[in-house]
Amino acid sequence: MRLLLLTVAMLVGIDLLVTKHHVTVHAEEVPGFYAAVGFFGALLIVGFSKALARWVVREEDYYG
Repeated sequence: MRLLLLTVAMLVGIDLLVTKHHVTVHAEEVPGFYAAVGFFGALLIVGFSKALARWVVREEDYYG
């Protein structure tokens, strides 16, 4: 877990140092914007897959 947090901190730190050219959306200027988008996107995928699993999964002896 410490390695993960260290990696995220390093990436956000590098994001602060990199000059952003051709910004299309104002939010792109916020440090860690893409990290946040990726994190919340992953949460959305996990939540959707859990909801889908409740609907799709059948009992173990469903086919006989």
